[in-house]
Amino acid sequence: MAENHQSVHELSTAGVIPLEFVRLQHDQPGTTLFQDSGLHAPTIDMTKPDCGDRMTDAAMEWGCFQVVNHGVPAAVVAELQRVGRAFFELTPEEKSREANEEYCRHMQRLTREMFEHLSVGLGLEKGAMREAFGGDELVLLQKMNSYPPCPQPDLVLGVGPHTDICTLTILLPNEVPGLQIIKDGSWHEVEYIQGALVVLIADQIEASTQLLMA
Repeated sequence: MAENHQSVHELSTAGVIPLEFVRLQHDQPGTTLFQDSGLHAPTIDMTKPDCGDRMTDAAMEWGCFQVVNHGVPAAVVAELQRVGRAFFELTPEEKSREANEEYCRHMQRLTREMFEHLSVGLGLEKGAMREAFGGDELVLLQKMNSYPPCPQPDLVLGVGPHTDICTLTILLPNEVPGLQIIKDGSWHEVEYIQGALVVLIADQIEASTQLLMA
């Protein structure tokens, strides 16, 4: 089979999915997604007194939750999204590395708060989880992904089933749904909530809590 060197954007505008990307029928979204389950990953208001308890419960039950009133200003989020769109509109020759330092500062604060809540939920000292994963040496990575419209979304998966090898993944979604999580053997869509951030419990927390949070 000849290798396909088209970019994602070129494939998006072509109108037809190359056969090597088409999933087998039992693996296609229409077959695997648990329709109308009525179940949704919990949404947690970070300003509520019980947010730590709810976060711990969600981490144990779902391994995923959304947070609102998280203290990341809407203007900072909008600017990051604007920069992201502008980056992916550049030609490959023009692309350069850009970072949004203000957004990263908010992520450092939010990550610290969530580690503290999860530590307390496990009966540990507030700083236990953060220290276990490196303390001041903890590395935060920021990625920007672009997923253009797919001409035949019923035939493919943007990203195959996987887990993340880090501690926590914090996603800033746009208005287009697509993220799915598995619970009790079934796949569920994560609903889009304006202003919310999606938090996923990743492999290192799963391993360190001996699957208590997963």
